[in-house]
This record gives sequence, C-alpha cells and structure tokens, in this order.
Amino acid sequence: MKHVKKGSPPQELKDWVRANYNVPDAEFGTHGFPKKETKDALLKEQGNLCPYTMIPLDKSNSHIEHIKPQEESRVSKTLSETWDYNNMLACYPSNDSDAPGRHDFGSLKKDNHWDEAKFLSPLTPSCESRLRFSMDGTVCARNTGDTEATWTIALLGLQEKILEELRRATIDTLGVSATAEARLSRPQAERLIKDIQKRRSDGSFHGYCVAVEHAAKEYIALLDKQEKKRKYAVKDRSAKGK
Repeated sequence: MKHVKKGSPPQELKDWVRANYNVPDAEFGTHGFPKKETKDALLKEQGNLCPYTMIPLDKSNSHIEHIKPQEESRVSKTLSETWDYNNMLACYPSNDSDAPGRHDFGSLKKDNHWDEAKFLSPLTPSCESRLRFSMDGTVCARNTGDTEATWTIALLGLQEKILEELRRATIDTLGVSATAEARLSRPQAERLIKDIQKRRSDGSFHGYCVAVEHAAKEYIALLDKQEKKRKYAVKDRSAKGK
C-alpha cells in the first residue's frame, strides 16, 4: 500500500460541485461529471501508482475508486460523498473485463465491502509502515495485533499469488533478494532505500516501491548476518590454527 497525500481537486470538479451542490440527485457520474479531468488529477497526485496494489497506472489501466463505496453513500443518503475528492483514488484496473487479476485483488475485490473502523486507508500516513513486505513478495501486518492492517490485506487481496509474483519479480530485478541474479552490494542497497520512494523525473513513482524498500531493508539485514557469520568463521579458523 502506498500513502496518498491529497491535494486540491481539479478546477473542473470544483466548478461541477459549485453548479450541482444543491441538486438533489447529483452524484458521481451524473450531470456531466468531469470524470476525465478528475482521473487525470488523481493519477498525477498519486504518481501514476495504484495506492492499494502499487501497480503502475496510466489512463488505460485505471478507474476512479471510491474509498467509501458509492453504494454505502447512497444507502445513507449522503450523495456528496460520491463527489468528494478526498474519497476518490485512481486504482487498477480499468473497466476491461480481461485485466489480469481483475477480481482477485485491489479495488474490485473490495467492491462494496466496507467497515470504516477496520479499513486502513491509503490516506493514513502510517499505512506503509503497518504492512510488512518481504523479499519473496509476501505481505503481512507488521504487528500481529494490528487488526486494521490484517483486515485490509484480506479485503484487498494483497496476499494473492499473482500480486506476490509481481512484487517478487520487481524485487528480484532490482537485486535486493536472496534469489536475485545480480545482487546489490550493501551500499547499493542503501542507495536504493534512499531513492526508491522518490518521484521520478516524470512525476511517477516506481512500481511496488514500498515493497522494494521493505525488501531492501530485509536484504541488508541478511547481508549483515552473512558477514557476521563469515567473520566468526574466519576468527574460529584462526583460533584453531594457533
């Protein structure tokens, strides 16, 4: 999961809200709602990254997701929530029925399931640290007693194999796993940790960046453990040779 810092809505959405604020049946997608401009703003804000799955996004493989499902807002008769910019994200996948993992993970698996008290939102700054991604692409709650993190992982299907494989492939390619073909040195891994969550020149984030950061830290711990064992073995051989 990637933390999202919300900014101001696009001008087109502000204008739509101003024009439709007192229209009883106005909600997301009606009365000429500016979907294109809103999604463009969300993609830019998020660095072209799905905050739930960390899959890289573009206009063709994404849709507008409502953190609190629209159906919940309709039932509670609070239609304003459906056009609240702070309740919207750009997420994988698009409306393409052939998208890989379409209903196995992410926003479409979440669907209309909702429990505000249990959901760990990408808008919560601690969301990245409360999940723990490993070198093999797996994920779990960092603390076993964190019911919000555990519930959200299940809700979003973040432990699905296809998503684990996507994360592991990226981690291996970047060289911070025990199975990587070209493994980074410790200084290289430290630089990766420093840089992986920075926006690139085009404003985008690297795919699965939070998982890579966590994996790189685990990888460094592995290198340190191996180095400690090597030094101990050298010391032991030296002592036996005396």
